[in-house]
Amino acid sequence: MKEIYKIYASTFFVGLSTAIGAIGTLFYLANGLNQSQIALLLSAFMITFAVCEIPTGGLADTFGHKASIVWGIIFMALGTLITGLSSSFYLFLLAMIFSAVGFSLNSGAYSSIIHDILNKINKDNDFMKVQGRMGTCLLVGPLISGPFISLLYKYDIRAPFIVSFLFLLIAIIIMSLVKWNFKGNKPSFESYFKKIKNGSNSVLKNKRIIGLIVVSIGLGFSRSLINQNITQPLIISYGIDVVLLGSIFAVISGSEALGSAFSHRLFEKVGKNTSLLSIIFVSAILLMLISQINVAFGLLPLLLFMLVHTYRDNVITTLYRNETSNEERATMLSTISFITYIFIGLMLPFGGFGLDAFGIKSVLAIMGGLTIIFGIVGFYIYHR
Repeated sequence: MKEIYKIYASTFFVGLSTAIGAIGTLFYLANGLNQSQIALLLSAFMITFAVCEIPTGGLADTFGHKASIVWGIIFMALGTLITGLSSSFYLFLLAMIFSAVGFSLNSGAYSSIIHDILNKINKDNDFMKVQGRMGTCLLVGPLISGPFISLLYKYDIRAPFIVSFLFLLIAIIIMSLVKWNFKGNKPSFESYFKKIKNGSNSVLKNKRIIGLIVVSIGLGFSRSLINQNITQPLIISYGIDVVLLGSIFAVISGSEALGSAFSHRLFEKVGKNTSLLSIIFVSAILLMLISQINVAFGLLPLLLFMLVHTYRDNVITTLYRNETSNEERATMLSTISFITYIFIGLMLPFGGFGLDAFGIKSVLAIMGGLTIIFGIVGFYIYHR
């Protein structure tokens, strides 16, 4: 388990860097961007991420998951640095592309290397527990750095990004120290393209995976728009000072960390079908509720919404794992992400335009309805 602990440590420092999410939307607004432009940035991120998913998944399966993770964090660090030093839409767009490539290199590679390490020490059944704890490490990071980041932002809006860049450099060093012998065929472009072909075909032929993808699109769209466009302006509209954003972000991250750590126990008790249905309908209800609240009490359903999606992340990751094979695991997971985030990326600009045209409350209500529609259709495909 020693190598797993190194992964936990590296993930913790990545988590420290994510605290810039507490002020990201305000940073873009302070640099003259509107909600439509912010949504376009996130859309570019999602589509770039999706396009890179399949080739980077094949790279991870062919050349090693550890190398894929290290290079992924390097690209994320560059994206963070470019954002902090920039003030124009096009440079922000470039930073988003760098970050998207980084995330795509990491997507699937983390769960794959964890699976391989656990399999080697005969603890494969601990996968969801380890995955949940890794999620906890990721979420504890902003719990610690969030208040500090928002305080920095008040005095210098660029300083938080420089600090986050340094956190990512530490994460790179720790991940490089993980000892893991990659076992696979001799790397070659022939084996690389073969893995991509086999992994992609395996996903497209699996109707249970397709059902989960449909559910993920509906849930992922609302979560992405809330994270990138809605949360910070919504909290400010409640009359809360910007300095407190980091503390609120820390509370949310801490709650998500606890939820992630214990999600495997809840999943074992209620099962996969009940878990999926609960995630769909509770998310939709909370979105409707938030759309009707205009006071600070709205923070409570917002927190609950984040907790539901933390549980969703662990549940759907586990269900995908049950449907993937060892040899093309990262490629299959990357194919799944490709399909999911292409659709989310194409939907996000409409969300941004809706925010500019109709306001936050109306868009929240619409997202609640979309969550139910996508959720029911996806669950029907998955269950059959």
